[in-house]
Amino acid sequence: MTIINNILAFFKKPQSETKDEAPEGVCALCWGFQEYDGKLRKLFKDKQVDVNNHKDSFMLVQRFVREHVDGYHIKEGLVHVCPNCSALEDDKEKITKFDPAALEES
Repeated sequence: MTIINNILAFFKKPQSETKDEAPEGVCALCWGFQEYDGKLRKLFKDKQVDVNNHKDSFMLVQRFVREHVDGYHIKEGLVHVCPNCSALEDDKEKITKFDPAALEES
């Protein structure tokens, strides 16, 4: 029997007979199971690998923020100046970074 016939025969059997099994001539590792110490063990997905490959899963709060929060917006176009900033030399506590009216027009 060829490997293709083995695979076809495997999938024709009921799932109860094929659970935790692999078709004849096919490595169990290729089918999502690992054998260790003579026992077949289910393969678990390592979440850290996904994080390292930029396919991380989001926590509940992270997912909510990503879906519902649309970044930061400056209220009325005013920015508070830091005490070390040169703008405070002119006795200003706030400076205008852009014209808010120009934003409303576009």
